[in-house]
Amino acid sequence: MGGEVILNKLKRSLDPSAFNEIANHPEVRPWLGGEEGPLDLTVVVRNPANVCFLSDAGGFIAHKLMDARYEVHSLFLPEGRGGLAIECAREGLAFMFCATDCTELVTKCPDGNGPALGLARVGGFQEQFRREHVWASGADRVGVSYQALSLQRWITRDAECLERGHWFHDKLTAAKGANGSVLPIHDDDEAHDRFVGASVRMVLAGNPRKAVWSYNRWAVFAGYAPITLLSEAPPVIDVVDAVVAPSGDDMEVLLCR
Repeated sequence: MGGEVILNKLKRSLDPSAFNEIANHPEVRPWLGGEEGPLDLTVVVRNPANVCFLSDAGGFIAHKLMDARYEVHSLFLPEGRGGLAIECAREGLAFMFCATDCTELVTKCPDGNGPALGLARVGGFQEQFRREHVWASGADRVGVSYQALSLQRWITRDAECLERGHWFHDKLTAAKGANGSVLPIHDDDEAHDRFVGASVRMVLAGNPRKAVWSYNRWAVFAGYAPITLLSEAPPVIDVVDAVVAPSGDDMEVLLCR
């Protein structure tokens, strides 16, 4: 179930043929490291634990390293770099953080690979550490910037999370008015809107358990009351002021206190 449409330019695929063709393109292969010669990504792409995205001119592989942590590899042909790659990256980030268990994405940016570093920066990744002379680049070995993006940092940067948070609070305010609730209306709080919006997106993407966990993890630190998952299938959530449930691409207020 789930009414949140996240992927438009990307699609998820378990077919390795397109990934292998892109990876071995002469403008792509030199930046993927490893021993010289053609790459075969079949085992990685066919593993359903990994999340592999394709667009018309490239894609991403999110390789699961351990619970909730994925390493991202970008594979874009020259004609797909720039604006298209950025749009696809934003879709991919939203899917990983809303529709999967992912709480952290990591990536390696070898020295000299400007497009990879630029894409990481646009996405909000930050350098965690560097290692020198560890990445094969032709006859040389170059340094690598090891970058990461957490779920919390993504939420604080993503415009759609903020928009969804405003939307949900407007809906809750209208329900309170219609039902004569005496509970106060939430003050304008961008941080709260962002984390509420992220949780709404997770619920609509069919991921209610993560939605409640991620919101409560933030709320107990920020000073807000935690919410409760009353039912996972179908999802029903007690958000303190109300009980809500997803309905297609909407959130229905089942009970207003």
